[in-house]
Amino acid sequence: MQPQQTVKVDLKDLKTVLCECGCEYFEPLLMYKILPALYSNTGTEQLLATQGSKCVKCSKVWEAETLYKDFKDRKGIALLKQ
Repeated sequence: MQPQQTVKVDLKDLKTVLCECGCEYFEPLLMYKILPALYSNTGTEQLLATQGSKCVKCSKVWEAETLYKDFKDRKGIALLKQ
């Protein structure tokens, strides 16, 4: 078995995701959902935490799934800074 190689990436060389307003800074957010007992593997209601982000300039909230999907589809956050 060969040893794993380490790849070094300089963050300055990566593209930065920008909000629609052009801001590159986001604050982390948590949103809580209640999973009904019917869907829970324990048979009781469960509290689920989902992650999101909020633009520090315009306060637009981006859920992690939406942010990733929009990034892949180049919708909403189409602006990328080199």
